[in-house]
Amino acid sequence: MNNSDLRYSTLFWFLCSNFVLSLFIGSSYLNFVPDSITFGEWAFSRLAYVSNFGLLFLVLAVPLYLLTSIIPSMLFMQIASSVVFLTFNIALFVDTIIYKLYRFHINGLVWNILVTEGSSDSVKVSTSTIVVFSIYLFLIIFSVIGTHYLLSRYIKQIRLKYSGKRLLSFLLLGFFCINLIDKPIYAHADLNNKTHITRYAKLFPLYQPLTVKRLAQQWGIDVNREYYPGRGSDVWMEIPLAKIKSKTGHSPGCVYRTSLIKNAEPIILTKHKEKSSTINLYPQVILVLVAKLHGAKLLDSPILIGGYREEGPMISNLTDLEGNHYLSLPSAFSQHIFFEELYQELLTAFKDSQFANELKFMIKDHSLSFYNNIDDAVSLHSSTLAHYLRVGSARNFLNPLMGTRYFFQFLFHKIKKIFVGK
Repeated sequence: MNNSDLRYSTLFWFLCSNFVLSLFIGSSYLNFVPDSITFGEWAFSRLAYVSNFGLLFLVLAVPLYLLTSIIPSMLFMQIASSVVFLTFNIALFVDTIIYKLYRFHINGLVWNILVTEGSSDSVKVSTSTIVVFSIYLFLIIFSVIGTHYLLSRYIKQIRLKYSGKRLLSFLLLGFFCINLIDKPIYAHADLNNKTHITRYAKLFPLYQPLTVKRLAQQWGIDVNREYYPGRGSDVWMEIPLAKIKSKTGHSPGCVYRTSLIKNAEPIILTKHKEKSSTINLYPQVILVLVAKLHGAKLLDSPILIGGYREEGPMISNLTDLEGNHYLSLPSAFSQHIFFEELYQELLTAFKDSQFANELKFMIKDHSLSFYNNIDDAVSLHSSTLAHYLRVGSARNFLNPLMGTRYFFQFLFHKIKKIFVGK
Protein backbone atom coordinates (compact mmCIF):
# COMPACT_ATOMS: atom_id res chain seq x y z
CA MET A 1 0.00 0.00 0.00
CA ASN A 2 1.63 3.26 -1.15
CA ASN A 3 1.38 6.56 0.73
CA SER A 4 -1.39 7.95 -1.49
CA ASP A 5 -3.57 4.86 -1.07
CA LEU A 6 -2.80 4.88 2.65
CA ARG A 7 -4.21 8.41 3.00
CA TYR A 8 -7.38 7.56 1.07
CA SER A 9 -7.90 4.34 3.03
CA THR A 10 -7.42 6.16 6.32
CA LEU A 11 -9.92 8.85 5.34
CA PHE A 12 -12.41 6.17 4.19
CA TRP A 13 -12.37 4.30 7.50
CA PHE A 14 -12.34 7.55 9.46
CA LEU A 15 -15.48 8.75 7.66
CA CYS A 16 -17.21 5.40 8.20
CA SER A 17 -16.50 5.40 11.94
CA ASN A 18 -17.59 9.03 12.34
CA PHE A 19 -20.78 8.39 10.37
CA VAL A 20 -21.67 5.65 12.85
CA LEU A 21 -20.71 7.95 15.74
CA SER A 22 -22.91 10.77 14.40
CA LEU A 23 -25.86 8.41 13.92
CA PHE A 24 -25.41 7.26 17.51
CA ILE A 25 -25.22 10.83 18.89
CA GLY A 26 -28.24 11.93 16.85
CA SER A 27 -30.33 8.86 17.68
CA SER A 28 -32.10 10.87 20.40
CA TYR A 29 -33.97 12.73 17.63
CA LEU A 30 -35.76 9.47 16.86
CA ASN A 31 -37.34 9.61 20.32
CA PHE A 32 -39.42 12.53 19.03
CA VAL A 33 -40.68 10.76 15.91
CA PRO A 34 -44.50 10.61 16.14
CA ASP A 35 -46.11 7.20 16.39
CA SER A 36 -46.18 5.75 12.88
CA ILE A 37 -49.52 4.64 11.45
CA THR A 38 -47.95 2.54 8.71
CA PHE A 39 -44.68 0.72 8.13
CA GLY A 40 -43.97 3.07 5.21
CA GLU A 41 -44.16 6.11 7.47
CA TRP A 42 -41.88 4.45 10.03
CA ALA A 43 -39.41 3.48 7.29
CA PHE A 44 -39.36 7.01 5.85
CA SER A 45 -38.51 8.56 9.22
CA ARG A 46 -35.46 6.27 9.47
CA LEU A 47 -34.56 6.83 5.82
CA ALA A 48 -34.77 10.61 6.27
CA TYR A 49 -32.62 10.34 9.40
CA VAL A 50 -29.82 8.41 7.65
CA SER A 51 -30.19 10.45 4.48
CA ASN A 52 -29.86 13.72 6.38
CA PHE A 53 -26.52 12.70 7.90
CA GLY A 54 -25.47 11.26 4.56
CA LEU A 55 -25.94 14.67 2.94
CA LEU A 56 -24.13 16.47 5.77
CA PHE A 57 -21.22 14.04 5.54
CA LEU A 58 -21.13 14.45 1.77
CA VAL A 59 -20.80 18.23 2.18
CA LEU A 60 -18.01 17.81 4.76
CA ALA A 61 -16.21 14.89 3.09
CA VAL A 62 -15.87 16.23 -0.48
CA PRO A 63 -13.54 19.10 0.54
CA LEU A 64 -11.47 16.65 2.61
CA TYR A 65 -11.32 14.31 -0.38
CA LEU A 66 -10.07 17.15 -2.60
CA LEU A 67 -7.53 18.33 0.00
CA THR A 68 -6.24 14.78 0.38
CA SER A 69 -5.72 14.70 -3.39
CA ILE A 70 -3.97 18.07 -3.51
CA ILE A 71 -1.86 17.95 -0.32
CA PRO A 72 0.14 14.69 -0.05
CA SER A 73 0.47 14.74 3.73
CA MET A 74 -0.96 12.14 6.11
CA LEU A 75 -0.54 14.47 9.09
CA PHE A 76 -2.44 17.29 7.37
CA MET A 77 -5.30 14.94 6.48
CA GLN A 78 -5.48 13.62 10.04
CA ILE A 79 -5.52 17.10 11.58
CA ALA A 80 -8.00 18.53 9.07
CA SER A 81 -10.44 15.63 9.32
CA SER A 82 -10.20 15.55 13.12
CA VAL A 83 -10.95 19.27 13.43
CA VAL A 84 -13.88 19.07 11.00
CA PHE A 85 -15.60 16.10 12.61
CA LEU A 86 -14.80 17.06 16.19
CA THR A 87 -16.54 20.37 15.52
CA PHE A 88 -19.43 18.63 13.76
CA ASN A 89 -20.04 15.95 16.40
CA ILE A 90 -19.75 18.36 19.32
CA ALA A 91 -22.19 20.77 17.63
CA LEU A 92 -24.50 17.82 16.96
CA PHE A 93 -24.35 16.76 20.61
CA VAL A 94 -25.15 20.30 21.77
CA ASP A 95 -28.04 20.44 19.31
CA THR A 96 -29.52 17.20 20.67
CA ILE A 97 -29.53 18.73 24.15
CA ILE A 98 -31.19 21.92 22.91
CA TYR A 99 -33.80 19.94 20.98
CA LYS A 100 -34.64 17.84 24.05
CA LEU A 101 -35.22 21.01 26.06
CA TYR A 102 -36.90 23.36 23.59
CA ARG A 103 -37.91 21.24 20.54
CA PHE A 104 -35.89 23.34 18.10
CA HIS A 105 -32.35 23.23 16.74
CA ILE A 106 -29.41 25.62 17.14
CA ASN A 107 -30.38 28.95 15.57
CA GLY A 108 -29.92 32.69 15.95
CA LEU A 109 -32.07 32.80 19.08
CA VAL A 110 -29.89 30.24 20.85
CA TRP A 111 -26.74 32.06 19.79
CA ASN A 112 -28.07 35.37 21.10
CA ILE A 113 -28.88 33.77 24.45
CA LEU A 114 -25.34 32.42 24.70
CA VAL A 115 -23.48 35.61 23.73
CA THR A 116 -25.77 38.25 25.23
CA GLU A 117 -24.35 39.91 28.34
CA GLY A 118 -26.16 38.80 31.45
CA SER A 119 -27.56 35.63 29.88
CA SER A 120 -26.07 33.60 32.72
CA ASP A 121 -28.66 35.22 35.03
CA SER A 122 -31.52 33.55 33.16
CA VAL A 123 -29.81 30.33 32.09
CA LYS A 124 -28.84 28.28 35.12
CA VAL A 125 -26.62 25.21 34.63
CA SER A 126 -26.14 22.81 37.52
CA THR A 127 -22.83 21.21 38.45
CA SER A 128 -24.13 17.74 37.57
CA THR A 129 -25.09 18.98 34.08
CA ILE A 130 -21.60 20.35 33.55
CA VAL A 131 -20.05 17.07 34.70
CA VAL A 132 -22.25 14.94 32.42
CA PHE A 133 -21.65 17.28 29.49
CA SER A 134 -17.88 17.12 30.08
CA ILE A 135 -17.95 13.31 30.15
CA TYR A 136 -19.82 13.13 26.85
CA LEU A 137 -17.50 15.75 25.38
CA PHE A 138 -14.49 13.71 26.42
CA LEU A 139 -15.98 10.55 24.90
CA ILE A 140 -16.56 12.32 21.57
CA ILE A 141 -13.01 13.68 21.49
CA PHE A 142 -11.65 10.30 22.53
CA SER A 143 -13.64 8.55 19.78
CA VAL A 144 -12.52 10.90 17.01
CA ILE A 145 -8.86 11.11 18.01
CA GLY A 146 -8.78 7.44 19.01
CA THR A 147 -10.03 6.40 15.57
CA HIS A 148 -7.05 8.07 13.90
CA TYR A 149 -4.70 6.52 16.45
CA LEU A 150 -6.02 3.00 15.79
CA LEU A 151 -5.96 3.54 12.04
CA SER A 152 -2.36 4.73 12.14
CA ARG A 153 -1.39 1.50 13.87
CA TYR A 154 -3.50 -1.08 12.08
CA ILE A 155 -4.51 0.36 8.69
CA LYS A 156 -1.76 -1.56 6.87
CA GLN A 157 -3.15 -4.84 8.21
CA ILE A 158 -6.53 -4.26 6.56
CA ARG A 159 -6.56 -6.00 3.18
CA LEU A 160 -9.33 -5.03 0.80
CA LYS A 161 -10.06 -5.83 -2.82
CA TYR A 162 -10.35 -2.18 -3.88
CA SER A 163 -7.98 0.74 -3.44
CA GLY A 164 -8.59 3.36 -0.78
CA LYS A 165 -9.43 6.00 -3.38
CA ARG A 166 -12.09 3.79 -4.97
CA LEU A 167 -13.58 2.87 -1.59
CA LEU A 168 -13.75 6.54 -0.68
CA SER A 169 -15.48 7.29 -3.98
CA PHE A 170 -18.00 4.51 -3.33
CA LEU A 171 -18.73 5.93 0.13
CA LEU A 172 -19.35 9.45 -1.21
CA LEU A 173 -21.52 7.98 -3.96
CA GLY A 174 -23.49 6.07 -1.31
CA PHE A 175 -24.10 9.31 0.64
CA PHE A 176 -25.40 10.87 -2.57
CA CYS A 177 -27.55 7.93 -3.68
CA ILE A 178 -29.43 7.60 -0.40
CA ASN A 179 -30.60 11.17 -0.92
CA LEU A 180 -31.87 10.18 -4.36
CA ILE A 181 -34.25 7.85 -2.53
CA ASP A 182 -35.27 10.22 0.26
CA LYS A 183 -35.77 13.47 -1.67
CA PRO A 184 -38.17 12.22 -4.39
CA ILE A 185 -40.36 10.62 -1.70
CA TYR A 186 -40.47 13.94 0.17
CA ALA A 187 -41.17 15.85 -3.07
CA HIS A 188 -44.10 13.54 -3.87
CA ALA A 189 -45.44 13.98 -0.32
CA ASP A 190 -45.05 17.76 -0.58
CA LEU A 191 -46.91 17.84 -3.90
CA ASN A 192 -49.78 15.77 -2.47
CA ASN A 193 -49.81 17.43 0.98
CA LYS A 194 -48.89 14.22 2.81
CA THR A 195 -48.24 15.84 6.18
CA HIS A 196 -47.33 12.52 7.82
CA ILE A 197 -44.19 12.64 5.62
CA THR A 198 -43.43 16.38 5.39
CA ARG A 199 -43.57 16.84 9.18
CA TYR A 200 -40.07 15.31 9.46
CA ALA A 201 -38.49 18.33 7.73
CA LYS A 202 -38.03 20.12 11.06
CA LEU A 203 -37.13 17.12 13.18
CA PHE A 204 -33.57 16.51 11.96
CA PRO A 205 -30.89 19.25 11.99
CA LEU A 206 -30.23 21.02 8.66
CA TYR A 207 -32.61 18.65 6.85
CA GLN A 208 -32.99 19.80 3.24
CA PRO A 209 -36.50 19.02 1.93
CA LEU A 210 -37.14 18.87 -1.80
CA THR A 211 -40.27 20.92 -2.51
CA VAL A 212 -41.83 21.03 -5.96
CA LYS A 213 -45.14 22.82 -5.47
CA ARG A 214 -44.07 26.10 -7.07
CA LEU A 215 -42.64 24.31 -10.10
CA ALA A 216 -45.73 22.11 -10.33
CA GLN A 217 -47.99 25.18 -10.32
CA GLN A 218 -45.95 26.69 -13.15
CA TRP A 219 -46.59 23.51 -15.13
CA GLY A 220 -50.31 23.74 -14.45
CA ILE A 221 -50.48 20.84 -11.98
CA ASP A 222 -53.09 21.01 -9.20
CA VAL A 223 -51.29 21.06 -5.84
CA ASN A 224 -54.35 21.04 -3.55
CA ARG A 225 -54.67 17.29 -3.20
CA GLU A 226 -54.89 16.35 0.45
CA TYR A 227 -57.42 13.65 1.36
CA TYR A 228 -58.41 11.99 4.55
CA PRO A 229 -56.14 8.92 4.77
CA GLY A 230 -57.62 6.04 2.79
CA ARG A 231 -60.48 8.06 1.34
CA GLY A 232 -61.08 9.75 -1.99
CA SER A 233 -59.40 9.26 -5.35
CA ASP A 234 -58.13 11.34 -8.27
CA VAL A 235 -60.10 9.20 -10.71
CA TRP A 236 -63.47 7.50 -10.86
CA MET A 237 -63.08 3.85 -9.92
CA GLU A 238 -65.31 1.12 -8.57
CA ILE A 239 -64.78 0.29 -4.89
CA PRO A 240 -63.94 -3.39 -4.22
CA LEU A 241 -65.98 -5.11 -1.52
CA ALA A 242 -62.87 -5.60 0.65
CA LYS A 243 -62.19 -1.83 0.76
CA ILE A 244 -65.68 -0.62 1.59
CA LYS A 245 -65.07 -0.42 5.35
CA SER A 246 -61.99 1.79 4.95
CA LYS A 247 -63.81 4.02 2.44
CA THR A 248 -67.03 4.52 4.45
CA GLY A 249 -65.79 4.32 8.04
CA HIS A 250 -65.95 8.12 8.51
CA SER A 251 -69.00 9.08 6.48
CA PRO A 252 -72.06 8.91 8.80
CA GLY A 253 -73.41 12.17 7.34
CA CYS A 254 -73.80 10.84 3.79
CA VAL A 255 -77.23 10.64 2.15
CA TYR A 256 -78.15 7.24 0.68
CA ARG A 257 -80.82 6.14 -1.81
CA THR A 258 -83.90 4.42 -0.33
CA SER A 259 -83.25 1.36 -2.49
CA LEU A 260 -79.87 0.88 -0.83
CA ILE A 261 -81.27 1.27 2.67
CA LYS A 262 -84.07 -1.24 2.02
CA ASN A 263 -81.68 -4.20 1.59
CA ALA A 264 -79.60 -3.42 4.68
CA GLU A 265 -82.45 -2.40 6.99
CA PRO A 266 -83.26 -5.94 8.29
CA ILE A 267 -79.63 -6.57 9.26
CA ILE A 268 -79.25 -3.19 10.95
CA LEU A 269 -82.51 -3.59 12.91
CA THR A 270 -81.52 -7.12 13.97
CA LYS A 271 -78.22 -5.83 15.31
CA HIS A 272 -80.10 -3.15 17.25
CA LYS A 273 -82.41 -5.76 18.76
CA GLU A 274 -79.38 -7.83 19.76
CA LYS A 275 -78.07 -4.67 21.46
CA SER A 276 -74.76 -4.89 19.68
CA SER A 277 -72.61 -2.16 21.20
CA THR A 278 -71.03 -1.22 17.85
CA ILE A 279 -74.09 -0.91 15.61
CA ASN A 280 -74.46 2.86 16.14
CA LEU A 281 -70.83 3.44 15.10
CA TYR A 282 -70.86 1.93 11.62
CA PRO A 283 -74.41 1.46 10.22
CA GLN A 284 -73.24 3.03 6.95
CA VAL A 285 -70.65 0.26 6.49
CA ILE A 286 -73.37 -2.40 6.69
CA LEU A 287 -75.56 -0.39 4.34
CA VAL A 288 -72.89 -0.04 1.63
CA LEU A 289 -71.61 -3.62 2.05
CA VAL A 290 -75.08 -5.06 1.51
CA ALA A 291 -75.67 -2.70 -1.41
CA LYS A 292 -72.49 -3.94 -3.07
CA LEU A 293 -73.48 -7.56 -2.48
CA HIS A 294 -76.83 -6.87 -4.17
CA GLY A 295 -75.11 -5.54 -7.27
CA ALA A 296 -74.86 -1.79 -6.63
CA LYS A 297 -72.00 -0.12 -8.48
CA LEU A 298 -70.14 2.04 -5.96
CA LEU A 299 -67.70 4.59 -7.33
CA ASP A 300 -64.83 6.16 -5.40
CA SER A 301 -64.24 9.85 -6.01
CA PRO A 302 -63.32 13.02 -4.10
CA ILE A 303 -66.96 14.14 -4.31
CA LEU A 304 -68.73 10.95 -3.27
CA ILE A 305 -66.52 9.70 -0.47
CA GLY A 306 -64.15 11.69 1.70
CA GLY A 307 -63.29 14.66 -0.44
CA TYR A 308 -60.77 17.39 0.15
CA ARG A 309 -60.21 19.16 3.44
CA GLU A 310 -58.84 22.56 4.32
CA GLU A 311 -58.05 21.85 7.97
CA GLY A 312 -57.04 18.81 9.95
CA PRO A 313 -59.74 16.38 11.07
CA MET A 314 -61.22 16.82 14.52
CA ILE A 315 -61.27 13.90 16.93
CA SER A 316 -64.83 12.64 17.21
CA ASN A 317 -66.57 12.13 20.57
CA LEU A 318 -68.61 9.25 19.13
CA THR A 319 -69.34 6.49 21.64
CA ASP A 320 -70.84 3.01 21.38
CA LEU A 321 -74.02 1.86 23.15
CA GLU A 322 -72.03 1.05 26.28
CA GLY A 323 -70.61 4.57 26.47
CA ASN A 324 -67.08 3.66 25.34
CA HIS A 325 -65.29 6.04 22.97
CA TYR A 326 -65.01 4.45 19.54
CA LEU A 327 -61.18 4.55 19.74
CA SER A 328 -61.00 3.03 23.24
CA LEU A 329 -59.70 -0.46 23.97
CA PRO A 330 -63.08 -1.96 25.01
CA SER A 331 -64.71 -0.53 21.89
CA ALA A 332 -61.88 -1.79 19.64
CA PHE A 333 -62.45 -5.32 20.93
CA SER A 334 -66.24 -5.04 20.53
CA GLN A 335 -65.85 -3.71 16.99
CA HIS A 336 -63.62 -6.62 16.06
CA ILE A 337 -66.16 -9.19 17.28
CA PHE A 338 -68.99 -7.25 15.61
CA PHE A 339 -67.43 -7.24 12.14
CA GLU A 340 -66.20 -10.82 12.48
CA GLU A 341 -69.78 -11.97 13.09
CA LEU A 342 -71.12 -9.67 10.36
CA TYR A 343 -68.73 -11.00 7.70
CA GLN A 344 -69.55 -14.59 8.66
CA GLU A 345 -73.29 -13.87 8.38
CA LEU A 346 -72.83 -12.21 5.00
CA LEU A 347 -70.74 -15.14 3.75
CA THR A 348 -73.51 -17.53 4.78
CA ALA A 349 -76.14 -15.41 3.05
CA PHE A 350 -74.09 -14.87 -0.13
CA LYS A 351 -72.07 -18.09 -0.27
CA ASP A 352 -73.11 -18.72 -3.87
CA SER A 353 -72.49 -15.18 -5.12
CA GLN A 354 -69.52 -13.82 -7.06
CA PHE A 355 -68.34 -12.17 -3.83
CA ALA A 356 -67.95 -15.41 -1.81
CA ASN A 357 -64.16 -15.61 -2.21
CA GLU A 358 -63.77 -11.93 -1.45
CA LEU A 359 -65.82 -12.33 1.73
CA LYS A 360 -63.59 -15.22 2.80
CA PHE A 361 -60.56 -13.02 2.25
CA MET A 362 -62.18 -10.20 4.25
CA ILE A 363 -62.67 -12.53 7.23
CA LYS A 364 -58.98 -13.46 7.20
CA ASP A 365 -57.90 -9.86 6.65
CA HIS A 366 -60.10 -8.72 9.52
CA SER A 367 -58.51 -11.32 11.82
CA LEU A 368 -55.02 -10.16 10.85
CA SER A 369 -55.97 -6.55 11.64
CA PHE A 370 -56.78 -7.39 15.26
CA TYR A 371 -53.26 -6.70 16.56
CA ASN A 372 -53.11 -3.30 14.81
CA ASN A 373 -56.49 -2.28 16.18
CA ILE A 374 -55.54 -3.21 19.73
CA ASP A 375 -52.13 -1.54 19.32
CA ASP A 376 -53.79 1.71 18.16
CA ALA A 377 -56.27 1.66 21.04
CA VAL A 378 -53.55 0.98 23.61
CA SER A 379 -51.38 3.76 22.11
CA LEU A 380 -54.15 6.30 22.72
CA HIS A 381 -54.53 5.03 26.28
CA SER A 382 -50.83 4.89 27.23
CA SER A 383 -47.71 5.26 25.08
CA THR A 384 -45.73 3.37 27.73
CA LEU A 385 -48.12 0.43 27.70
CA ALA A 386 -48.08 0.45 23.89
CA HIS A 387 -44.28 0.27 23.97
CA TYR A 388 -44.29 -2.80 26.20
CA LEU A 389 -47.07 -4.39 24.13
CA ARG A 390 -44.79 -4.17 21.07
CA VAL A 391 -41.78 -5.40 23.03
CA GLY A 392 -43.81 -8.34 24.31
CA SER A 393 -44.91 -9.23 20.78
CA ALA A 394 -41.26 -10.01 19.98
CA ARG A 395 -41.70 -13.34 21.77
CA ASN A 396 -43.17 -14.66 18.51
CA PHE A 397 -39.69 -14.51 17.02
CA LEU A 398 -37.94 -16.41 19.80
CA ASN A 399 -38.59 -19.48 17.68
CA PRO A 400 -36.91 -18.51 14.35
CA LEU A 401 -38.87 -21.07 12.31
CA MET A 402 -42.21 -19.95 13.70
CA GLY A 403 -41.27 -16.27 13.39
CA THR A 404 -40.27 -16.75 9.75
CA ARG A 405 -43.53 -18.58 9.04
CA TYR A 406 -45.57 -15.75 10.60
CA PHE A 407 -43.66 -13.17 8.60
CA PHE A 408 -44.19 -14.84 5.24
CA GLN A 409 -47.87 -15.52 5.96
CA PHE A 410 -48.34 -11.83 6.72
CA LEU A 411 -46.31 -10.77 3.66
CA PHE A 412 -48.20 -13.04 1.24
CA HIS A 413 -51.51 -11.83 2.64
CA LYS A 414 -50.55 -8.18 2.10
CA ILE A 415 -49.44 -8.92 -1.46
CA LYS A 416 -52.70 -10.74 -2.14
CA LYS A 417 -54.67 -7.81 -0.72
CA ILE A 418 -53.33 -5.55 -3.47
CA PHE A 419 -55.08 -7.64 -6.12
CA VAL A 420 -58.33 -8.43 -4.29
CA GLY A 421 -61.35 -7.08 -6.12
CA LYS A 422 -59.40 -6.12 -9.25
